Amino acid sequence: MTNPEKVLITAGHEVGGLTAFAEGLSEGFTVLGIPSEVISPNEIFKRWRDLRDAKVLKILSTTAVFAAPFARRVMVLTSCCMLSSSLTRNQWELQMWAKIYSPAENNP
Repeated sequence: MTNPEKVLITAGHEVGGLTAFAEGLSEGFTVLGIPSEVISPNEIFKRWRDLRDAKVLKILSTTAVFAAPFARRVMVLTSCCMLSSSLTRNQWELQMWAKIYSPAENNP
């Protein structure tokens, strides 16, 4: 797959490590020459065109995970696991729910 034309990253609340992580990730993509934007999880469904565009890489936080089944070229970062859109939708859902409901020691 080719490099994305743009990266859209959802952050968490204003206070906390996830926002700092998202901003650092965004800076890294900028250094690589790929434009990126950090938005609030509440704004993800307002960005429907970007959500469906395969040229835009979406990196979603736990709060925005419910947008993942509608997105193309998406990664979901949670505290325990990372999921990728390279899986089929059913495989993705099974992996997500298995990780959510399995004990923490099984989630590196």
